Parts: sequence; structure tokens; C-alpha cells
Amino acid sequence: MSWRLSSHVLIAPVVDEAVLLDTATNDRYILNEMALNICTLLQEGYDGPQIVEELKQLYPDKSTEIPVDVEQFMTLLQTEKLIEWQEQRA
Repeated sequence: MSWRLSSHVLIAPVVDEAVLLDTATNDRYILNEMALNICTLLQEGYDGPQIVEELKQLYPDKSTEIPVDVEQFMTLLQTEKLIEWQEQRA
């Protein structure tokens, strides 16, 4: 089991950020580079700890902040119903 972006979520990269659109509510969110990386890793099947490790490699100067940042962003995605819990395929 792992978190995945909900099927009603679209992401459009724009230069160094992205726009996340919730097609169910028409809400829009501006994602910075790190948030876009988190969403991309979710789409690739990474779980929370794997995302943290990947981001630590991408942003070594922020390695102590990354676990908290990932947890807060994942909580926001859950609260806004932008991610859903799915079974992993064998």
C-alpha cells in the first residue's frame, strides 16, 4: 500500500514551478520545485521514506529540513484529497 496522486489531479510544469489542478473542485495550487519533485516521485511509486532519501540527494544543503517538509506537504495533499491510498501492484 502506498500514496498516489488522485486520478482527478493534473500537474502542469511551468519553468521552475508547476500548477496542480484538482479537476474535482477546480482548485489550483502553485508548486515550488521541491513540491513538484515530491509529486513526481509519488507518480513514480515512491513511498514517503524513499521520497525523503531522493530529495536529500537532490538538496543536500537542506537534508535536515526535508523530512519535515515532506511530512507537511503529504499532510496537505491528504487533507485536500489530492492523494489516495492504493494497493501496490505485484
